[in-house]
Amino acid sequence: MEKKLVVSIHDFSSKYYSELEEILSELDSKGVSKRSILCIPAHETKHQIEKDNKTVGLLQKEYSNGNEICVHGFDHCKEGMDKMFLKGNYLGVRVAMLTSKKKLESIGIVAEGFVPAYWKIHPEALKAIKDYKDELGMGFVALNPYLIDLNNDLTYSSRPIWAWPFIGL
Repeated sequence: MEKKLVVSIHDFSSKYYSELEEILSELDSKGVSKRSILCIPAHETKHQIEKDNKTVGLLQKEYSNGNEICVHGFDHCKEGMDKMFLKGNYLGVRVAMLTSKKKLESIGIVAEGFVPAYWKIHPEALKAIKDYKDELGMGFVALNPYLIDLNNDLTYSSRPIWAWPFIGL
């Protein structure tokens, strides 16, 4: 069985620009050039990804370097659009995902997969993503402790290892 390590950078948004810049620089200095970027398109509703040129530049650099860009919820607000994923609003999930897709495409980014905020998703929300995968362009959904390959209807085991910044990467 083939095993892989995926380095995921969570909560990629203008809210954390300086931290993200530092984390990416540190990973580069350690030779970790491939990573999965988990982007929040409208973090807390006020941090709209497409409206911050520095964050857009950082995200575009990651994308042009061949790194995987994923939608990571929509706004990281349990009572915002992310509630669609938590409560299983089938059509709301489609709207949130299409809005995310349009925001990223407006800056030249195509997301490959979806990682729900808090790693939690209602079964009806997951069904919506599976049903609309072609329209959304989503190839996978990553959950804890597994990853669903939407194109091949396969599920893989995935065990997260958490590392917080500044504790000795």
